[in-house]
Amino acid sequence: MRKILLVEDNEMNRDMLSHRLERKEFEVIIAVDGQAGVINTGTLRAIGGATLQLAGVFDNAGGIIEAQDGSTVELGVGLVATGGQLRTTGSGVLRSTTGFGPPSLQDLTINGRIEVPVATILILGGTIVNNGLVEVGDQIRPSGDLVLSGSGEVNLIGSGQILPEGDSFTNGPGHTIRASG
Repeated sequence: MRKILLVEDNEMNRDMLSHRLERKEFEVIIAVDGQAGVINTGTLRAIGGATLQLAGVFDNAGGIIEAQDGSTVELGVGLVATGGQLRTTGSGVLRSTTGFGPPSLQDLTINGRIEVPVATILILGGTIVNNGLVEVGDQIRPSGDLVLSGSGEVNLIGSGQILPEGDSFTNGPGHTIRASG
């Protein structure tokens, strides 16, 4: 049986959606709201050109958040994701979205591509092992002590910038920060 995570704060919507999904033979895992927190020890995946929107608090230790070929995972407003792995395959992308309360990634591994478009911010904290590509059109804001390591690259595009506000910011050996026009 396939599993699906349903995060909905409205009880009537939650009941209606869970019943429909169960009739389609899904095992429904329910979270009352994203602020209550989600523990992911499996895989949250966007496939087949779909967009998976994440917001709220995710304990991703031991888990994977993935955008497969042609699909997108939106790192939404107020997202706090800690631990685990962010991954893309093919033309899949993880994208920071605009709004009040920028997404925050803490102590995790990036194996793929993250886009931080113009007019968006991404907060990074702890140790980020970046083996992929983070393209920054606006801002990365370090939170607390930030260590970037791994074999990947942060590419500051146009007016893209890293604005250290934390206690320290370390770019580890083998990790590249590049600026391009």
